[in-house]
Amino acid sequence: MKVLGAISDVADQPPLYRLSAGVALAGMVTFNGRLARAGFRMFASEWLATKLKSAVKHHVDRNRPDQVASGAGEIRSGNSHATALSSFPSGHTAGAVAVAQALSREYPEYRVAATTAAAAAAILQVPRLHHYPSDIAAGAGVGLIAEGIVNAVTPGKKSPKGNGSTVN
Repeated sequence: MKVLGAISDVADQPPLYRLSAGVALAGMVTFNGRLARAGFRMFASEWLATKLKSAVKHHVDRNRPDQVASGAGEIRSGNSHATALSSFPSGHTAGAVAVAQALSREYPEYRVAATTAAAAAAILQVPRLHHYPSDIAAGAGVGLIAEGIVNAVTPGKKSPKGNGSTVN
């Protein structure tokens, strides 16, 4: 379980920010606009997903599956910032989905790989007893919404060829 936990922690905020910044930097130093855009989209999508999931977490209290308490798993209004009560929605999932979608906007040929990696990071949260399946589903929704907003405000329009490139 520790190995699985280490794998799923790649979808935590600091690693996703580093990955996104690294992709953007690689694009800039190699003068690859597509790669730079992908990195910037990834970073912005992770940032917004984090803000959105935090807003929900700060208004909803839900015990994590590894907590032994009455009402475990119950979703209720609240404002606790305690980790033990911040199961809903899954931030790992929100970030992983947002970043995978953002990468896929510029590189649709990697959509399956990116989506599979995001799904694996999300699903691993259940056997680790960090989240319930509904936390994962809500986190995926947050990630999709965040990336959709970033895409809507990102300059450039999609190429009609559907190859993921943008034209201005």
